[in-house]
Amino acid sequence: MKRAQIAIEFVIVISLAFSLVLIFMVINTYKISDVARSREILLLQQETASISDELIAASIVQDGYSRRFMIGEDLYNLNFSASVNNTLLITRTKNYELVQRVPPANGSLVNGENIIRKEGGIIYLNS
Repeated sequence: MKRAQIAIEFVIVISLAFSLVLIFMVINTYKISDVARSREILLLQQETASISDELIAASIVQDGYSRRFMIGEDLYNLNFSASVNNTLLITRTKNYELVQRVPPANGSLVNGENIIRKEGGIIYLNS
């Protein structure tokens, strides 16, 4: 009788320990994926702000302004693209898309080196 009780208690303790470890792993997996999502959104917001700043700066300065700026090939191993559709800057990763209003611009953005210039009051991108 005593041995059976010890065996049952042992099984119960092991089951509880296993359950606690399993719950801990599920919570950690959720937290890690949440951090990855937050990181992706933050990186996308930073890149969007950087491109937007370039367009705003070009809209404020006098005609004849020209500058080269870089857009990364990726966002720390996240595929990334950016485009300007008249007054909208659209930045995308696989999971998220941000749209921000910017001064009107003609042309397109590319990953890598971009040239922005202002002639006749119009902002040109890579054209």
